[in-house]
Amino acid sequence: MNVSELVHQYAEAIAYMDGPDGRYGPDEWLADEVGRGRLIATFWYRRTEPVTRAGVEIAPVVNPHAWPHGVELQWDSVTGWAYAGMVDHYGDDVDFYEPLRVDKLASPATILTQLRLLLDDHNAALPSSSERWQQPTAATLAEILCLAPSAPALVGHSNDRLKERP
Repeated sequence: MNVSELVHQYAEAIAYMDGPDGRYGPDEWLADEVGRGRLIATFWYRRTEPVTRAGVEIAPVVNPHAWPHGVELQWDSVTGWAYAGMVDHYGDDVDFYEPLRVDKLASPATILTQLRLLLDDHNAALPSSSERWQQPTAATLAEILCLAPSAPALVGHSNDRLKERP
């Protein structure tokens, strides 16, 4: 398995951290290699109003008073996890990125905890966490990224659904 596939698996585990139809799934995401071995995964959260999926209305996850245009969550193989407020609904521009104080390969459960607080309040006190993703391929990705070994943590979830949500 090549490194791009490993990063895609990690991004997919984060995208579906609360299940394939979960409330905190991003509206859109991508994972890619951006040159010289640098890997990124970007997740856009734009739902400031209710949406209907498969005939079921889903409440917004983004507080429109805190984040009028949504939030961009980004993972970078060099700098780790960060977030920024979007300046428009298209995600072309963002405010400056703020780092999340989490492991570079944070578990999906850790990111879900961060998102629940963050998407509700841009002033939320976000907890730090050293919990790492523990899928079988996580050790290979951690080795590629030259990360120190981590204690066992929660197992991430991966599936074959499409990356973009309606």
